[in-house]
Amino acid sequence: MAPEPVRSAPAPLRGFSLIELAVTLSVFTILASGLAASVAANSSLNRSTRQADVAREVARGQIEEVLAHEDFTTIAATFHGRRFIAGELVHPDGGLPGTIEIDATDPTLTFVLVRIDWVGERGAETLTLRSRLADIHPQ
Repeated sequence: MAPEPVRSAPAPLRGFSLIELAVTLSVFTILASGLAASVAANSSLNRSTRQADVAREVARGQIEEVLAHEDFTTIAATFHGRRFIAGELVHPDGGLPGTIEIDATDPTLTFVLVRIDWVGERGAETLTLRSRLADIHPQ
């Protein structure tokens, strides 16, 4: 009699079980959601920082304009209460976002305050810059 052929055990099935696949997809979904939230928050922060940079540069420009004024005695009359545009920034009430305030109660020392109020990514925001001007050649 001929020997019977030797049969080996069936090869184990390769691949993932349904439970492994569900766990993997769940972990991937959680990680993807966290990444998407992080990207959205970063984008919002970038816009907010850009708006603050615009406000800072405009305010510096306004202070430079006051500093460049030739007649120290007329600074308050020329600039106090002036409203101005600040790039694309919008004031909460829809008006001009920038204001210049001048305190010239001392004839040789003037205080300049430039304030910009706008509606930004995080709601109402304000930037304030202050400077002092001294008349080194009083009349």
